[in-house]
Amino acid sequence: MARVKRTIQKGINLVGYIYNHSFALNTMRRFTNKSEFVRYGVTRFVTTFLALQRLHTKKNNFIKMLN
Repeated sequence: MARVKRTIQKGINLVGYIYNHSFALNTMRRFTNKSEFVRYGVTRFVTTFLALQRLHTKKNNFIKMLN
């Protein structure tokens, strides 16, 4: 469970960082064909996994963006 918790926390931190920095958000939108994350809620269990799923499906685009 600790590994899952760490992964979820990293995903939440990454999504939070991207949405709090306009340059990162605009770059992410450009590299992912303007797709958005599902915004997570503190009390919402499923939205965290939906955001992680979106991160996973767009993984190659994020690697291109960071390179």
